[in-house]
Amino acid sequence: MPDFTMCVNSNCPMSSGCYRFTAPPSQWQSYSDFQFTTDAEGVSCEAYLPDRRRHGKIDHWRVLWWPSSEGPMPFLAGFTSFSPDPRPIITSYLVRGDVAQGETVTTRSGSLYELGDPLPESMSADFVRSLLRRRASRLAELVDKVLLVDSKQRGARNWMISF
Repeated sequence: MPDFTMCVNSNCPMSSGCYRFTAPPSQWQSYSDFQFTTDAEGVSCEAYLPDRRRHGKIDHWRVLWWPSSEGPMPFLAGFTSFSPDPRPIITSYLVRGDVAQGETVTTRSGSLYELGDPLPESMSADFVRSLLRRRASRLAELVDKVLLVDSKQRGARNWMISF
């Protein structure tokens, strides 16, 4: 967790690449509305901290909701561009960012992902089931839980994936 003042200036054009804006906050986090400047050389900010945690882009993603004692926790399943061959991934819980194409989200572990094209509603999310089985084999407490998959375009709030 960061031991520095985080930024809340969402209007800053540098915010998506600044660790002061994208870091997951600690429980007792301090915040400031740092101001950027624009001149002939471009945009700058004295408080800018480059965020070096980027993990690539997620394409063909879908929002998943995992039930927890704190309420449903959102995370993403999709395909990353870590390597030349896209590979399936499930992120840790999302803590910051708009879940929309072209946006950058921050996960609970501190990873940053740019969101590419979402998985079209007409395509199956069967790859999610295989990823969850793999994860559940490592984490026994996941076996008896229900996973809710966001499916707003179908008119239903969620649909379930069973193991």
